[in-house]
Amino acid sequence: MREFTAFATRFHKLKRDLQDIEESQYARLLQQERALQLQWQQLEDLSREARGRMKEAASVLLVQSYVSYQEAIETRKAHLEREWAALQGDVHAQQGKLRDAYVEQEKWSRISQDARMEDRVERMRKLQVEADDEALKRFKRTDV
Repeated sequence: MREFTAFATRFHKLKRDLQDIEESQYARLLQQERALQLQWQQLEDLSREARGRMKEAASVLLVQSYVSYQEAIETRKAHLEREWAALQGDVHAQQGKLRDAYVEQEKWSRISQDARMEDRVERMRKLQVEADDEALKRFKRTDV
């Protein structure tokens, strides 16, 4: 019986040692789990912050792009306004030349028309003189 009691005592002691080991391992695993959960939470927080920063950076880039686009539009607008002013100056100059050419053409048209009229009047006078001479010749023939 003594052997049985010694065996039972050893068995009980081993059981208690195993239980202590299991409890300490369980406590250690529980501590590791908590540490992992904390790390996971920190990673989540960092990830959220990184996403926020990325959104912020994208917003900043978008604003910078928009500002750059606006500056390019303003530059193009100024360039087009200068071109428009130059073209308007060219148009005014061309209109002036056209006006001068029209006045010159009208002047030469009048001169040409006057010359044709003078030529026509001169021909009519000649025809009248010839007709008068012919009539005078006929009149003289009838008088005789």
